[in-house]
Amino acid sequence: MLIIRQIVARTKFFLATKIFADFTPNCRDFVLLNTATQLCFIQKRNEGYEELLCEPECYFGLSYPVELIDLEEYRRYPEDYGVVASLTNAGLEITEEREAAIEAGAELFPEEGVVC
Repeated sequence: MLIIRQIVARTKFFLATKIFADFTPNCRDFVLLNTATQLCFIQKRNEGYEELLCEPECYFGLSYPVELIDLEEYRRYPEDYGVVASLTNAGLEITEEREAAIEAGAELFPEEGVVC
């Protein structure tokens, strides 16, 4: 079923971007695109997006060069790295139960891992 959703999302994205210059996919469809397509879309829409990643008013989500950090550290010590605070700052509503689960080391849901 996921494969069908990916195919539909990709087809919709490519057709819509060819027809409408200002098309913006919804978050659910955007995360189904491959990483190269996502990056290309962001680069075309947001010149200098690297600087925007760090500015609160232009927040894209958590984005770090993987080779420079140890992601396992974030998973082991989410409270120390403020993972829940980062998610709530990005506009996600995190319940107290979910916050406790994340801080106990639970994996992030797909919608928490990519914030649009």
